[in-house]
Amino acid sequence: MCLIGNCCKLRVACIDAPEKKQALGIESRDYLRSLLAKNPNKLIVVEKEREGYGRMVAEIFIPTGKGDEEIPISGMMIKEGMAYYYAQYSKNCSDNAEQYAQLEKEAQKKKIGVWKYNGLKPWEYRKANR
Repeated sequence: MCLIGNCCKLRVACIDAPEKKQALGIESRDYLRSLLAKNPNKLIVVEKEREGYGRMVAEIFIPTGKGDEEIPISGMMIKEGMAYYYAQYSKNCSDNAEQYAQLEKEAQKKKIGVWKYNGLKPWEYRKANR
């Protein structure tokens, strides 16, 4: 485990957000930063794996202050349409995979965030821009 912003590069498990040059890329990044800033000293980082680029892949949770209750950052990003549920890597979030898939369906239905646009998914964008 490492502290966010202190020393390591980290990829949030189970989601893929727009790249900075894509529509909503900066907004997505800023939304994530705002979530992390809500309670930076109490974030729970659960490492899932190390990827080929040396980054930690982790689920990040924010304690609600109500006992052991925690809110997953990935779920919040998906719910607000600021990221896609990355189903092909759902092994990293098996406990929450069903919830994330449902949150994505709701965001799609509401046409919020990334679902307002008919653009390339981030993984398609990266492939096209290699």
